Amino acid sequence: MNPKYLAKLALSRLPKPYTDEVILHVFCEIERTPHLRRAYDGLMVGKDGYKHGGLNIQISQRVSDTLNAQHSEERILVEDVCEIVRSVTRLDDFDSNWSWTDEE
Repeated sequence: MNPKYLAKLALSRLPKPYTDEVILHVFCEIERTPHLRRAYDGLMVGKDGYKHGGLNIQISQRVSDTLNAQHSEERILVEDVCEIVRSVTRLDDFDSNWSWTDEE
């Protein structure tokens, strides 16, 4: 699994409409869903594995790209909510009802 697929898989499991805190919700979904957490952890092992912060940046960017969103300047500290990420940005101007299609 790659970060793009992991981000889309977690995103597709969330209820709609998405809020501007959707990146946080994606990380929480990864953390609480066993097969997504295993995939996340698996992306950080081996010689080609991501560093923790690098993987989180990739996932955040993939969520933003998928929803055609812009990152706001506001960072939210979330380490007390989700252990795999310390802070996230809110998203602006995005598709709050995105759905995964077979073409993706």
